[in-house]
Amino acid sequence: SRRHLSMVNASNRCMYTSEVMDHGGKPLFRVTCHDDPPEIVEDKTAQGVWTKVMNQIAEQTRRSSRGGGQIPAGKGAEMFGFSNEKIRKVLTEMPGAQEIVSKGKGG
Repeated sequence: SRRHLSMVNASNRCMYTSEVMDHGGKPLFRVTCHDDPPEIVEDKTAQGVWTKVMNQIAEQTRRSSRGGGQIPAGKGAEMFGFSNEKIRKVLTEMPGAQEIVSKGKGG
């Protein structure tokens, strides 16, 4: 989990939880914005889901004239915490870990 600008209200910050779900044997990347109301975004890659989140944040910030939120290319995996050694270790011990790692990198 991490705090970031809200997808619901650009003047707020909220907690985001990143999860990798099993979607018929393939990874499904989910990000939940714990705001009111909560927002759930899903995609087949970590980069894809965080790009969707940042696009929604950018739209909210444009509406409030506060500026936009963008995620640099290749940072989706980092936003999921895949650069954290403990998270990488847990992932490598899971069935289908190679697919999660490759999809986490945006592929």
